[in-house]
Amino acid sequence: TTYKNTTKDDPAYPGGILNIPFTKKASSIEWRMKYLDLVFPRLLEFKPDFILISAGFDGHENDTLGQISNISLTEFDYAWITRELVKI
Repeated sequence: TTYKNTTKDDPAYPGGILNIPFTKKASSIEWRMKYLDLVFPRLLEFKPDFILISAGFDGHENDTLGQISNISLTEFDYAWITRELVKI
């Protein structure tokens, strides 16, 4: 999860939850790098049989709810994450 209020000092804690803290209004590059460096390797290690994507769009730079989000994404970021997850 990337929700700011769920972060812990150690992002890998029991329960299978990986919390990823972001700086205020994290850029697309920062967001993608965290997925490349932290999320995808962990998913590859886990070897899921199935991945269900439940994508909320409040992280989109033009979403009014996105103003409370720590990230500022575009539709290209959502397309990228989908393509990358399909590869796994």
